[in-house]
Amino acid sequence: MAEASRDLAQGTIEVMVSEVVCAKERMEAREVEEAYQKFEESEEHIQELLDRGAITNDEARKLRTRAKMHQQDAEPEKPKISSAVMAGADQMTNEQMIEEALKGKRRFWLIEWMRKTFRIDKLQDRISREKRRRAHPEFVHKCPLIAGMVKSGMTFELVTFFLVALNGLLTGVQISVATSHACFSLRNVITYRRPEEALFTSDAVCTDSQEILQPFFLCEPPEQVRLFITLFCVSVAAGLIIHHPAAVRFYRLTMRANLTHNSRRGLGYTACKAYGLFPIPKLPESHFQMVGWLLVVSLLLACHAHLAPRFFLFAGFGLYFLYFGQLFCESKHGGHGALLLPSILLLLALSGGPRGTPWSLVFIKLFLGVVYFAGAVSKVVVPCVFGRPWLGSTMQAYILDAMWSRPHSWLLVQKLQLILLQRWWLCTFMAVSALIFEFGWLPLVMLGGRTGSVLAGAVAFSFHLGVDILQGLDFKPFWCPVFWVFLPDLQSLWHGQDLPNETWTNVLAQGFVEEPCRWIMSATYLVLQVIVAIRFMDCREGMECLPLTCCPMFAVPRNIFEDELRGGVMTDMDLRGGGYVDFAYNFFPWMSDLPMRDVDMQRMPGRVLFWMSTLHCDPNLTRLLKPEFLNKELLLSANFEISPALESKLHEYVRQLEQASPADWADPAKIGSIVELQAECRNLFEAHTCRTKPLQDCVDSGEISVKQSGPVLLNFMSFFTPTFCFIGEIILRVIADGWTWFFAAGNASDVVLIAVTGIIPSYILGPVFDFQSPLFRIGQALRCIRLIRILKSVRTISYFRILWSLVSGIVDSGRILLWTLTIITVVLYMFSIFFVQLLLHSGLEFTEEVQESVIDIHFLTVPEAMFTLFQCLTLDSWTSLSRPLQVGHPQIGILWVLYVAVACMVLNNLVIAVIVNNAFARAEQDEELQASIARETTEGELNDLRTLFDELVKEGSAYLTRKEYEQALGTSESLWTKLKIVNLEENEILNLWSFIDFPDEVDREYFASQIRNLKGECKAKTSFTVAMTLKKLDTRLNQARTNLEVHKRMCEAGVCTCRTACACAADVCTWTDGD
Repeated sequence: MAEASRDLAQGTIEVMVSEVVCAKERMEAREVEEAYQKFEESEEHIQELLDRGAITNDEARKLRTRAKMHQQDAEPEKPKISSAVMAGADQMTNEQMIEEALKGKRRFWLIEWMRKTFRIDKLQDRISREKRRRAHPEFVHKCPLIAGMVKSGMTFELVTFFLVALNGLLTGVQISVATSHACFSLRNVITYRRPEEALFTSDAVCTDSQEILQPFFLCEPPEQVRLFITLFCVSVAAGLIIHHPAAVRFYRLTMRANLTHNSRRGLGYTACKAYGLFPIPKLPESHFQMVGWLLVVSLLLACHAHLAPRFFLFAGFGLYFLYFGQLFCESKHGGHGALLLPSILLLLALSGGPRGTPWSLVFIKLFLGVVYFAGAVSKVVVPCVFGRPWLGSTMQAYILDAMWSRPHSWLLVQKLQLILLQRWWLCTFMAVSALIFEFGWLPLVMLGGRTGSVLAGAVAFSFHLGVDILQGLDFKPFWCPVFWVFLPDLQSLWHGQDLPNETWTNVLAQGFVEEPCRWIMSATYLVLQVIVAIRFMDCREGMECLPLTCCPMFAVPRNIFEDELRGGVMTDMDLRGGGYVDFAYNFFPWMSDLPMRDVDMQRMPGRVLFWMSTLHCDPNLTRLLKPEFLNKELLLSANFEISPALESKLHEYVRQLEQASPADWADPAKIGSIVELQAECRNLFEAHTCRTKPLQDCVDSGEISVKQSGPVLLNFMSFFTPTFCFIGEIILRVIADGWTWFFAAGNASDVVLIAVTGIIPSYILGPVFDFQSPLFRIGQALRCIRLIRILKSVRTISYFRILWSLVSGIVDSGRILLWTLTIITVVLYMFSIFFVQLLLHSGLEFTEEVQESVIDIHFLTVPEAMFTLFQCLTLDSWTSLSRPLQVGHPQIGILWVLYVAVACMVLNNLVIAVIVNNAFARAEQDEELQASIARETTEGELNDLRTLFDELVKEGSAYLTRKEYEQALGTSESLWTKLKIVNLEENEILNLWSFIDFPDEVDREYFASQIRNLKGECKAKTSFTVAMTLKKLDTRLNQARTNLEVHKRMCEAGVCTCRTACACAADVCTWTDGD
């Protein structure tokens, strides 16, 4: 029995043990589950998921809410979190989460489609991550000085002050120079605003991310491409700056003299459309200057990797056509010398990412090689069409032409030209070398490795330098900067370093893997250039598609002694420089396309003489001449009276060319005589006195109509300075705040307002599309809305506080006012129907005078009645309408009274109430404004207390004693009054010294600050803190008292030995078991 009981007990124990083990395992599993749940709902884990983009902001908020709920369930002794508390903490309650889920189901399908298509949620998450990154304490700004300026609003103050000062100064200068000139308007100041908050990051450079929303314009190109962009853009910008005065001088002459070519805009000597498709608009002189400086600024800003280089490269691409399209026949910017610029800018803008390969540089080399190769092919094909060889005689003829129109001022160069002309083998060697250069340049670059590339770049630069010296065609400013593309090859060759993916095929293959889309676009552009070159589209009338070109310069075969079209230009203007009309073949007075008229030549700033012999004109060129000028021995046209000696010498020159044989081009004696005759003609030309009618005389006589304006510098600064300042401020703010700056509602609306009302109509629609409308001026007035920004920046100043309250009330009540005005419109519509029905269709009879003067004018239709009632809404002469109608019909008066009561008294006051209510609500929500008011109030009360202290102390003393204070209580009424203001009772005033626990003597600041602290009601939080502190102190005192009693009893029992006196309850004791 005992054994059975023992076994039963043992079995029961085993069961109990197993149950305990299972319970323990369940508890451990539950603990693991709770730990995992806590990890999932921990703030660190949620933040990590947000940074990775694994969850959205809404999902993160729900996770945080669930964590709060679990924490609340784990601590049942604590009160439940109310909805108000959760709303105050920006958390979602269960009801709100359910409502959010239901709202997602009810969302309009179009909005849902737009959110999914444009990935708005993902964009918002990225912006939120940028905000959190900037808000992190460890975040270090790359440009702290600029960020500090933007945060403090210094950029706004500096820009505003600068514009106000500039407008004031220039207005004074302009008034003093010419009182009729338009003064500068302070409306320019409202183009700027003060930044409200720091929301964004300064790091505007992308990485090689696969995200669709990666900002393409802000993506930094590879290192070698960045180096080339910097050198190329700086070189071109320097050329633009150096030659800009000459370009302005030329454009001013073209516009004011209204020359023949002023009727066209385009590229090349024929002024073709951009790519043969897009017409280039004619710009006013001021806009032309603006576009030029914008092009310079865009090129310079493209050099900075953190300022959206691709955006500025694309901007430079577009501005090129606007600027160079105005200068198609200018001696420095026209012709083919700048045709390479837009293609290079476009290929650079399409380059790869920051860690990609520099495949865009390979495309640039290929593009340049195709252009050179096309030029070589044209020098082979065109001579076949003309049936003549292209050899040394062609080189000789083109050098001789340059000596007519572009003579070099250096005697050394003149001697060199003469040596080349008299030695046929040198001319042939140079011609063959040019062909070899153009044919072999591309294979040398592609197959010659680094050495071949460096050699090709050096040879190409030498080629263009020789063309500039011998023929006066300057390719240095806008063509030669492309040769910086060989600098990486030169650096690697100089230092003996191997470049990654050295062969161009490997670079292109790797580039296609990295950036297939941009690679294909670049390749397509290159293929278009190849097509243009193969089809010789430049040589076909009406098929030009510049800047893509087959480069047919000097392709027509020449021999000065053979039967050909001969001609030349003599002028005292330096066509090797800039600022003058480049007298190309089609500008001769006898040409069919853009000929120079007599009146045009009279308005030239210098002497010009054209001569031409058309006895022998190739059939391929007859279309260029007017039929009546064919088969003429000598045609002359000048803007001065040609002397008989000069005319005779030109006749002799033409006859000597006619009498020679084609083989004489290799005879040094014949060439020498031709050069001597040319020199004599130039000497006779230079001996003439200039008889050109000055341009200013043409203006004074009324032949040329020039619109009067203010001084050029003043107009330029007035027109462009605000725009440049606005762009500069935007750049600073993007540096400080990052690319997400544009996604803030205030910033976006600000930019849209300026773009729609200013930039687009003034700089795009007007100059580009020649679209003008009086609505533009009305729209520009909307920029006055930005004055609100100025008011906001000074709202903390007491003088402007009331004004800001009114403005903010109107702005914040926009939505409510819209519905209020809707209600007013409905009321006006209803009452207008009542009045029209009552007065016209109810059978009431009125006198003829009332019918004509009131009803027929004000109540004939519903719209007219609505406008009349709107006028009466302001209580403007409503009795003059109501009283005549009430004569004989008093019931109409009831309708009038009802209308006035509803519309005027109720709805008008409703509008005022809405504005006032929003003004006070906005003022209460404005923390900065409230802080400013609180500071002013506190400072005022402290000043009153300081004044009171000065009244109480003895003269010359800096301290107030208790005795002096008690004496003042019986004599100073102001003391009682001011102390009662700070909510002190009479007994507290009498015992103030003890109540505040002042020392025997107090100084001025201590007295004022301590009494000021007594003012105001005690906050619940402060009371709770004080109560809890007292409770803790009471607990500690009770514990100390208990410890003291225990300690005393143990000491009396002799069971402890104290190291110090037993009077200290917290002393350290050594306890023993026996003692």
